[in-house]
Amino acid sequence: MLCEGIITHSIPPWNSPILVVPKKADASGKQKWRMVVDYRNLNQVTIGDNFPLPLIAGIVDSLGSAKFFSTLDCAMGYYQIPLNPEDQPKIAFSTHKGNFHYLRMPMGLNGAPATFQRLMNYIMSGIQGVRALTYLDDIIVYGRTVQEHNDRLVEVFDRLREHNLKLHVDKCEFFRGRVNYLGYVISKEGFSGTEIPHSTNPETGEGFLRLTGYHRRFIANYSQIPKPLFHLTKKGVSYEWKEPQEAAFNKLKEPLTNAPLLQYPDFSKLFILCTDASATAVGAILIQGSIGNEKPVAYASKALTKSELAYSVIEKEFYAIVWACTHFLPYLYGRPFLIITDRQPLSWISSVKNPSTRLLRWRLRLEEFDYQVMYRKGTLNSGPGALSRVQITLTTDDNTEPPEALSHEQKQAILRGAHSTQLGAHRGMNRTYQKLKLYANWPGMKKDVEEYIQKCESCQKNKITQVTTRLPLQLTTTPGVMMKKLNIDVVGPINVSAKHNRYILTMQDDLTKYLIAVPTQD
Repeated sequence: MLCEGIITHSIPPWNSPILVVPKKADASGKQKWRMVVDYRNLNQVTIGDNFPLPLIAGIVDSLGSAKFFSTLDCAMGYYQIPLNPEDQPKIAFSTHKGNFHYLRMPMGLNGAPATFQRLMNYIMSGIQGVRALTYLDDIIVYGRTVQEHNDRLVEVFDRLREHNLKLHVDKCEFFRGRVNYLGYVISKEGFSGTEIPHSTNPETGEGFLRLTGYHRRFIANYSQIPKPLFHLTKKGVSYEWKEPQEAAFNKLKEPLTNAPLLQYPDFSKLFILCTDASATAVGAILIQGSIGNEKPVAYASKALTKSELAYSVIEKEFYAIVWACTHFLPYLYGRPFLIITDRQPLSWISSVKNPSTRLLRWRLRLEEFDYQVMYRKGTLNSGPGALSRVQITLTTDDNTEPPEALSHEQKQAILRGAHSTQLGAHRGMNRTYQKLKLYANWPGMKKDVEEYIQKCESCQKNKITQVTTRLPLQLTTTPGVMMKKLNIDVVGPINVSAKHNRYILTMQDDLTKYLIAVPTQD
């Protein structure tokens, strides 16, 4: 690095520690290492660069209809960008051979990725997203024909040569029908995930979860499968690979290695959104093609939160549609699409009397989309074509209400906690019900709340009876002089005073409203 002009000797006022991390082995199998500097303390006092990085999913989706690909890797990446001389001493580091600082931009600075992406966008201006795509130092050139691909590749070379950017030839692939790019296997048929290594220790286990999370668009019902593996990542848990972990590993690996490819989205054709919900999660598949010959574009799933678990079955189905439309917003917004579901939540929401704020919010959210609905009985498993290959267990119960899971005693205990305790504060029926439904739900719950409050002994004793207790209003005479007419009343009993008084005798002049208060024991 010193000979290549990347670093230089320095006597800096700042210093950061260095680390050595393993790199991918070369073709001969020899392990390689990379020196990096820990700039965490410097990053904490550095103003961040908010230049956005491209969405990887958007890059992959843009490769549809291409048949030929070339991938390019910029040599030495960030080191091709020189640093401002005034800032060079701030990124100094020390080794056993002395103090040094970088002359070119190193990895580890919080603004480095944004700076490099801004440079690549400038260099590829006019052809980015049209003839080539870039994500930091990784470039892919694509074309539908040999001539189109070659013309685009030459244009990219001209841009890189003009700005003096070098390529790492050993990491470049040219004129291929199948390439690895950004963790995906790209081909003219579609794209899929990369090979998944077996987990043998906590480090590789966490790496496996990160990798499958990155490829979750290929895995139906992803939110439910890896729970046994996440358990091994908790602090204080010994790493014991048992049958539940092996089953979860195989369920995650199988869709990425054996399942059909996801097809590239074609924005000139109709999208079809299939949704369903189980007791603990919601799932969706975005597909394209004629009914019966559908091909998957992406899978998505989400585990329900504690409050969402209390939704009724039909509410969960409706929530699945709302969540799926939001999740696939870049594909669906502003264009007509078809929703396939095995229930009729959209008809149900229109018939609900006095819908809650949550249901109104969901309904308004869906009004932003242009969709039609098709109802098809059964789960996503029972669908034809590509849907028949989706390994996802979802509810098939045709009831519109969930089965009763709480006994009468359990319901009474919940009602007692929501109404009769200090936190319940003996609220009225509406306030008690609104508070309770945030964390509980069962058929007829509102009626149960009403009956419980009607039988509450404390509420009945202290309930204000709405009866007439006063004479009708009538005209009275007002005296013409002070103290001719007094209004007298007794207030109490109150807390006993130091002189043992428990009552207050009040006298008010009817003309001037002058008040006299006299404490008294009786």
